[in-house]
Amino acid sequence: MLPLLLLGCSGCSRPLDLPPATPGPGFDAQPNILLVVIDTLRADRLSLSGYPRPTSPELDARAAAGLLFTNVWAPTSWTRPSVAAMLTGLHPAALGISDERQDAIPPAAPMLTETLQSAGYATFGMTANPNLNARFGFDRGFDTYIDSEVMFDWMLKDGADGVSATHNLLPTSRDISARALEFARSHPEQPALLFLDMMEVHEHTRHHTSLMTRSEHQGTFKSPYDDAIRQLSADLDALITDLTNLPGWQDSLVVITSDHGEGLDSHPSVPDSRIHGRHLYDSQVRVPLIVWSPAGQAGTGSVDALLSLEDMPALLTGLAGLTPDPAPWHAAARAHVSLETRFRGMDKVGITDGMWLYIESRDAWGETLPVELQRVGSLQDGPKTDQAAAASAITTPLQGTLSSWLTDNPHAEPHLTEEDLSAEMEALLESIGYLE
Repeated sequence: MLPLLLLGCSGCSRPLDLPPATPGPGFDAQPNILLVVIDTLRADRLSLSGYPRPTSPELDARAAAGLLFTNVWAPTSWTRPSVAAMLTGLHPAALGISDERQDAIPPAAPMLTETLQSAGYATFGMTANPNLNARFGFDRGFDTYIDSEVMFDWMLKDGADGVSATHNLLPTSRDISARALEFARSHPEQPALLFLDMMEVHEHTRHHTSLMTRSEHQGTFKSPYDDAIRQLSADLDALITDLTNLPGWQDSLVVITSDHGEGLDSHPSVPDSRIHGRHLYDSQVRVPLIVWSPAGQAGTGSVDALLSLEDMPALLTGLAGLTPDPAPWHAAARAHVSLETRFRGMDKVGITDGMWLYIESRDAWGETLPVELQRVGSLQDGPKTDQAAAASAITTPLQGTLSSWLTDNPHAEPHLTEEDLSAEMEALLESIGYLE
C-alpha cells in the first residue's frame, strides 16, 4: 500500500458538508492509471460545464459515468510550474519555477511517478509541450519518457547525431496515443502509469500555420479553440476505448485535466489577457478534472470540494485505493487555494475560496489596479467588475489569509538546468508562444 503523499498547503480544511459523490470500493489490485493533461483547456469551455456548444460529448459521457470535480484550480497560469505542482504536490513557490529558460523541478522534490514506480508500476510519459521536456526534470520516475517530438543533438545522452530542426511538427494526440498504447501492450503483467500532455488546444491561435497540423474538426464551430476541444474529446475517447480493451485495463483509473486555461475574449478591459500566463482570472487558472473507471471503481457523482492541482498525488493514490482514505477528496479539500504567476515579468499573487478570487498585482498592471476582488464564475473584467472596496468584509480576510500564506511560503530559489538553452530549443519554445 502506498503512503499518502502529504501536501504542503496552508489553510487546508475538511468541509462540513461532504460533496455529493458516491465513493467507489476501490480496486482489488493496483489499477492501471492514465493521466492526461489537455494543455490550455479552461474548465468552462467543456459542454459538461454548461457551455452552449457541444464541444466535448465524449468527455461529457465519461464524466457522467465517473467523478466530475467542479472546483479545481491550477496554482499558476502557465505550463511548467503548474504541471510540476501536479506531479510533486508542491506549490510553484516551493518549487521556485518562474522562468522559462532554465528553471526546473528541484531534485529533492517528491515525484508521484517515483512513488508509483517504487510500488511496481511501469511508467510512461510523453509530452507535446517542450516546457515539459526531460531537461526540466519531468522525466524523473519514468521508465520511458518521450520529449516533444522535435529532437536535437543535445537531447541525446550518447552523443550521437540527433534529428535536426527540419522535423517541425509537434506530435498530435493520436501520435501520443499510439505510443502510449504500444507501451501498455508491452507491459501486460505490470500495473502501468501513462502520463500524456496534448497540445491541440494550446495551438488554437495558430491553427492554420501551426507546428501541429490537424483538420478533422477544423471549422466545426468556427472557433479554433472550440474545434480543438472537439478534436481532443474524440481522440481521447478513442484512446480510452482502446486501452480499456487491453488485458488488465478493465481495472484502470482514467484522469483528465489541464495545466491552465486561456483568457480568450473574456476580459476585454484587461491588457494582455487573451492568452495565458499573465493573469490569475478563472479563465486562466480554473481547470477541469474528470475521473473515470470502466466499472465505476473510482466512484460516481459531482465533487464540489475546493482542490488545487497540487492535490493530484494524494488524489490519485487515494482514488486508486492505494491509501486508507475511502473518499480522498474529503481529506484533500481546502479552505483556500493560493495562486501566483511570475511569467515574463508579471508578478501577481492571489487566493480563492471557490466563491471569491482575490488578486494582488505587483507589476505594471498593479499601477492601475494593485488589488482586486472578483466573483468566481462571473464576468471578470478588471476595474469594471472589481469589488475589493465594495465588499471589504470579504476582501479583508482573504487579504489576511494570503499575507499569512506568503509569509509562511517564501518563494524558493530556482533550480537551474545544467545545460544552456540551445538555439534550437529557443526556436521551438518561441514557435509555440514562449520566450517572448
